Amino acid sequence: MKVCLITNIDTDHSYSKIQSLYRSFECRGVSCDVIINDGTLVEITTDGIKTRLPLYDYVIYLDKDIYTAKMLEKLGYKLINNSDFIELCDNKLYTLIECADIVKCVPSSASPLVYHELREENDIFLDKVEKDYGYPLIMKKTYGSLGEGVFLVKNRAELDSLYEKHCKEPLLFEPYIEGGNESIRVLVLDHKILGAISRISIEDEYRSNFGKTSSAPYRLGKKLEKIVSKLIDKFDIIYAGLDFLKVGNDYFLLEINSNAFYDEFSRVKKIDVAHLFADMVISKGAN
Repeated sequence: MKVCLITNIDTDHSYSKIQSLYRSFECRGVSCDVIINDGTLVEITTDGIKTRLPLYDYVIYLDKDIYTAKMLEKLGYKLINNSDFIELCDNKLYTLIECADIVKCVPSSASPLVYHELREENDIFLDKVEKDYGYPLIMKKTYGSLGEGVFLVKNRAELDSLYEKHCKEPLLFEPYIEGGNESIRVLVLDHKILGAISRISIEDEYRSNFGKTSSAPYRLGKKLEKIVSKLIDKFDIIYAGLDFLKVGNDYFLLEINSNAFYDEFSRVKKIDVAHLFADMVISKGAN
């Protein structure tokens, strides 16, 4: 069996994950190549899609480059995760749209597209956001990772300024949830719930999963387990980290991470996720 790990060119934040997966495959006698997606792996030619990659039984795709992923799939490569699921997770608003019939979502509004310059009509949308959500409120870039592109907006002046700066990017707006400094990370592997941890910000930070956090094992009750099970079935989840905002007894879906980091989860839950991941891939190759 032969697999490869395809990773983004910026490997600093994912180095530990790459190393642990590589070692897990190698110690099981599985040949594993680590390949950086530098933009030259695939291309569209007059003769169709071409790649410089050799054949692999599985590609562990540790990137969010949808285009490369889709081209590899066109060529017959089996990706974990597949491009459709990566695309679903990478777009926060798309995730909420697809999940709103299963789980409570924080009320959200998508900003209209701005192609050239802001017009007076754009104030209609901002007026509604201000009226519906009040201050402070949250503005998010639809695409973003590691807490970047999430802004706490405290007044109309800040709203106008941030919107003017980012209006040509896909944005969504949400109310700020008081008491929502605890997030629950549920890890799913091979369509099964591995477990969950609770993360609470220990800084003066409005993002519960950003900066320094206090983590602890979290016991899933039947309510959250049922929600996660429905999401697993709906999206045929092979691997993902599902993040929920816990407010009282309610759970609000924040996002689904198709390329979730697991160091913190492994440490807190004392579960070697990399080994389990490698075992899953090997078992799929044997079937």
